[in-house]
Amino acid sequence: MRSNPIVKAIGIGIVAGMRTFSAPALTSRYLVRQNRHASQSSASNPMASSWLGGILTLAAAGELVADKLPSIPSRISPPLLTGRFLSGAICGASICHAEGERADVGAIIGGLSAIASAYITYYARRKLSEHLPDTVVAVTEDALAVIGGSQILYR
Repeated sequence: MRSNPIVKAIGIGIVAGMRTFSAPALTSRYLVRQNRHASQSSASNPMASSWLGGILTLAAAGELVADKLPSIPSRISPPLLTGRFLSGAICGASICHAEGERADVGAIIGGLSAIASAYITYYARRKLSEHLPDTVVAVTEDALAVIGGSQILYR
């Protein structure tokens, strides 16, 4: 049974709110795999490019390392929040487009989910870091983003 593309757009938006580059890396890998099964080209959906998927995976890996640095600004600062919104919007639009739903709806849902997730996870991480080392909380959040995002897309 295929899951609803709107649910996938919400889920990947949540991932984008947690980790800006993990969402597009997961989305691209998912779309490449879907296109292989459907024998389609990536011309109509650039996120379905295996080349782009590789670049985004490297960016996501770099982000997972950089997130642990104390000099990284807050995810809810305007520039970073804008990036998370755009990440969720692009991923939501790409998924919906690939699965026959309206891309504009996917973009709005993915972007808004990313903003909500950014705020929720920011405050959750601050609260949890009062009781646990921040690195433990951050690595747990990394795992939730990657595993959760994969489960949303492939389930």
